[in-house]
Amino acid sequence: MIRDLQPALRWLVRNPLFALAVTLILALGIGANTAVFSIVDAVLLRPLPYEASPRLVRIEETTSSRILNGVPPQDYPRLASRGDLFEKIGGHLRDFVTLTGGGEPDQISAQRVSASAFSMLGVRARLGRGLVESDDQLNAGNVAVLSD
Repeated sequence: MIRDLQPALRWLVRNPLFALAVTLILALGIGANTAVFSIVDAVLLRPLPYEASPRLVRIEETTSSRILNGVPPQDYPRLASRGDLFEKIGGHLRDFVTLTGGGEPDQISAQRVSASAFSMLGVRARLGRGLVESDDQLNAGNVAVLSD
């Protein structure tokens, strides 16, 4: 086997540009494969970091044009009352809000969630309190939960 490698190594020494190109192509391919596998492993293969994550489902509706939409907020109470279908249910809605108070106002991304979303996911506040059922009432004041 060493006799077979000697001519190949001599040829690579005589053609350094070819050897450099092959090395760079191999390094690029190995790096790309490592990056793709790391993303697939983190996003698809590992379970979600929530209690009972295999039992979590997301409900969406489709229109006749096959566009995915979230469930309308007015359907949330009807779905929440279906104890035969769901053990717990939590709603969320992505929103952009204006943060004011110190300096220039800034628009930030926010999630409007029902109080049950935190208990359903098994997420607890490190400081202060999370949302409680009374925060879901129509006349309740606004409550914010900040993340890390």
